[in-house]
Amino acid sequence: MKETLAEIMAPSEQTDYLVELRARLTNTSPAGMEYAIPQMVCTVTLLRTTTILHEALGHKLQQYGVSLAQYNLLVVLYSAPDRKLPMHAIGERMCVTKTNITKLVDGLERSGMVFRQPCPQDRRKVFASLSELGIELVKKVLPEQWMNAHYLMSSLKQDEVATLSYVLARLGNAITEKCMNTDTHRTDDLLNKCLEKRF
Repeated sequence: MKETLAEIMAPSEQTDYLVELRARLTNTSPAGMEYAIPQMVCTVTLLRTTTILHEALGHKLQQYGVSLAQYNLLVVLYSAPDRKLPMHAIGERMCVTKTNITKLVDGLERSGMVFRQPCPQDRRKVFASLSELGIELVKKVLPEQWMNAHYLMSSLKQDEVATLSYVLARLGNAITEKCMNTDTHRTDDLLNKCLEKRF
């Protein structure tokens, strides 16, 4: 029988947070669901870390008047050919809904960072294009965000960063596949967002 993570790790390597979280989940787990405690610990920890990272990265952007989601959209356009993309393509790259993309573009358009362009071949298709002001902002902020990301993860070794990236990518792909192959009633909002790939 394989050792559990708690058995493998030395006590000093187990943070108080993980110990407390595991105890809390153990006490509140539904009957017969004790086998899923490691997955719940991982899920809650991942969500908590994502929130912390989101806040840390977004805090640096406040001085520029953009949110992290808006900045991510600007970077997506900055890396695209001709600095523009159809609205649905932006949504797919950012893994967010059409409604949210529309709101993000609306805000950035009001601030002069992006502008909308109709597609010459298909007037029903609309491109979001990066303006000169948007390009200037990305060029200024991009190095800062790279340095910030490096600093925030500096407590991890390079091989740990690589392993974490691999595991997260593998998990993301697996979750997407499971959601797309689900035949049950899709009443959960989170599942609906996961399934919404095209608009």
